[in-house]
This record gives sequence, C-alpha cells and structure tokens, in this order.
Amino acid sequence: MKLHLLEFLKKYSHTKPIRLHMPSHKGNKGFNKLFPIASIDITEIEDSGLYSSIEKAEKDLKDILGAKFIKIISSGASVGVLSMVYSVKDSGNSILINRSAHKSVYNALKLSGIEPIICANGITDGLPDLPTAEETAKMLDANKNAIGVLYTYPDYYGRTFDIRAIYNEVKKRNKLLLIDGAHGGHYAFIDNLVYAGEYADIWVDSLHKTASTLNQGALVLANIDKTESLSDAIDIFNTTSPNYPIIASCEYGIKELAKSKKQMKVFCEIVNGLKEELTNLGVCVVETIDPYKITIDLVKSGINEKSLLTELDKKKIYFELLGGGFITFMPSIKTKKCELIALKKSILEGLKVKEEIKERETFSIPKKRVGYLKSALSESEEVLISDAIGRVSAENAGEFPPCYPLIVCGEVVNKEIAERLMCAERQGKAFGVKNGKIKVRKIKNER
Repeated sequence: MKLHLLEFLKKYSHTKPIRLHMPSHKGNKGFNKLFPIASIDITEIEDSGLYSSIEKAEKDLKDILGAKFIKIISSGASVGVLSMVYSVKDSGNSILINRSAHKSVYNALKLSGIEPIICANGITDGLPDLPTAEETAKMLDANKNAIGVLYTYPDYYGRTFDIRAIYNEVKKRNKLLLIDGAHGGHYAFIDNLVYAGEYADIWVDSLHKTASTLNQGALVLANIDKTESLSDAIDIFNTTSPNYPIIASCEYGIKELAKSKKQMKVFCEIVNGLKEELTNLGVCVVETIDPYKITIDLVKSGINEKSLLTELDKKKIYFELLGGGFITFMPSIKTKKCELIALKKSILEGLKVKEEIKERETFSIPKKRVGYLKSALSESEEVLISDAIGRVSAENAGEFPPCYPLIVCGEVVNKEIAERLMCAERQGKAFGVKNGKIKVRKIKNER
C-alpha cells in the first residue's frame, strides 16, 4: 500500500531536522514519548515535497471513490458541511433538508443565508423519519427557487432511503443533490450498500467514523464539473494549520478499506448474524444492513436499561449512543469477533431482567411560527426553559449525540420539548441550552 503523505512525514522525521517552525513541541523526544505521533506532526514546509505528496494522495482517493473532486481535511466533517453549503449559496434561497440533519447543517444554512425547508418532519417508533422521493418531489415543486436537497445518508442509526429515486426527482428539476454522508464512508466498499458518491453532486465523508482514521479526518467530494466555489469555501472554513498526521491517516483509511473487501465481507456476515441471533432471542434490533451500526430498541425489547448498563460495564464495553429508549453500538472491521461475542452476552444478560413493554417517551414536533432565518437573526433573550413554553425559539436546541435539534429556530417551545431539554442538560448532553436557559425571540406579545 503506497501511502504518499505518511512516507513523506516519516522521511522528514528521520532526517533529524532542526525544527525552527511550528508546532512548538519540535518533535522533542520527551514530548514524543507522551504523544508518539509528535515526531511527524509538522507545519507547511516549502519546496519539500509535502504538497505534491498530498496531491498524489488525493488523486489516489479520487480514483478509488470515483469522484471528480476531493479535498482531505483535518477539521472534521462539520467544516466540510459548512464548505459544501456555502459553495452553493448563490444557487437559490432555500434547500430541502431532513429534520434530523446534523447541527452543522443548520449552522451552515444560517451562515449562508439559506432557508431550510424541512422534510421527513416526524418521528415514527421513536426514530426520525427518512426522506422519500414523493415528498421530495412535492416540496421541490412547491419551492421553485430551492437549490435542491441536502439529506443525511445514512442516518445516525445506519438507516438509508432510496437515494437513486431521490436523485431522479432532483435531476428532473435540474437541482443539486448534496449529501451529509458522515456515517457512510464505508459504503463504497460493501457490495449491497449504495455509496452517496454514486448519485450526489457534492458530499462529505467523516472518515474517523467509518475508517481507520484519526479523529477529525474527513473528505469533501464532488462530481460536478465546476468546483471553484467549493474550493474557495473550503479555503474559507478550513484551518490554516492542517494536522498532517490526520490527513495521512485519511489516505490510509480509504486505501485500507479498498484492500479489505474480503475482510469486510466476513465482518458483515458476523455482524448480520449477530443481529439475526439477537432478534431470534427476543431482542428488537433496529433494521439496517449497515454492519457499522447495531441499535437496540430497549423499549420494544423490554430490556431494563440499568441492568444492561451494569452488564456492559462489567465487560468494559462502551457504546456510542443512549437515549430515547435506544442504545447504539458502532463496530468496524477493526472490532474483534470475541468483542462482538462479549457484546452479545451482555445484551442477553440484560434481557434476563425483563420489563413490561411500556409506552415510549414521545414528544410532538414543535409548530413553526416564523421562518428559520428570521428567527435566528432576530433580537433574542435568554429565559429559563420552563418559561420558554409558548415562546418562539431563536436558537436550535437538542441532544448530542446524535446532534440534531429537537426544536428549530422559528418553532414554538412546547412542554414536552422543554422537559426533554432540561433532562438532556442535567445529563450534560444538550446543545442550545446554557444554565437551564434557551434563547427565544424578544418580541412583545409573542405568545
């Protein structure tokens, strides 16, 4: 496996250079002992081969993923989303999004002056609805000046929609298809999954979620002919001090997946077998063929949450998400079979302490009173969440993970949302809430 950037960084480090440049740690032996990656953590070095090694890495990844344009970034997929949205801001005044879009999508729309048109605006069995081609077509026809759509594919739980059907509806109307593919970078290497890049005009992959890549490693990709505005947007939002070890790990992560199709096939069989076995034993597993996501519906399974957490703690098993009556685990091809067996045993032990199937904690989607941008840019004030009931939110607020808003700017805070936000803050997993307060529009007679 040829790793252009990593080879350059190692070569530089082995020359024992006098580092009179950033970063300040200088690859010092003592520091490197604490943080072993420090020896290859450098800054931009002119005329050294650094830039050409990155160009070679990006060309290789572009060929592997079948994209016309690619940029490796070390600032995370959120910067990729900001860049993607900002690059198309002159193509229309609104864009279709799914309600469960990541907070970075909403931030990008606010920054770019683009009004979100929320599709898939509901909750079914405790999980956010997925977009459909029919609804997409209807909403595009009703919003002629829309840029197109920006959907999350796959969602946080590994669920997908018919991206081909949505692509067809978007292209019938000569619009753009943008995809936040943060959780789907591995789809390009699994035969029965559809990778976003097969249809998207511009998309973002968050590689640290799905490949052997350091945190914050991501890709911005495109299949459009003109990418000047995208390059300019990346230049605006991307850090001027890139982390080259992260960038090098992105090259490795994709190339490793490309060479691991046989291993991936075995991994898929093991995980899908585990899901099937759990289902047959009475565990309600959220339906998805994505092997990187195992989500258990604790409510429908009748599993006692406290009992399950005790069993997981015994085996030092850490999960990705717990909330809304669901628990999500994120294995990868680096996960050992024995670790998945340990997970299965913990789940089955937790299942022994059965609870009666109870009604899931639900909340109604807040009613929209004013536009997203109008509310986000209006004069606001911070009030206690309990006092915000009946007021119009001036800031998105929700839980992380999965980092999508329970209430969007311009919507009216209801009692259910208020209680859920207060609970999330107590657990230290709320955004848009500070010291028990939330921003609302400061307008007389708002109620």
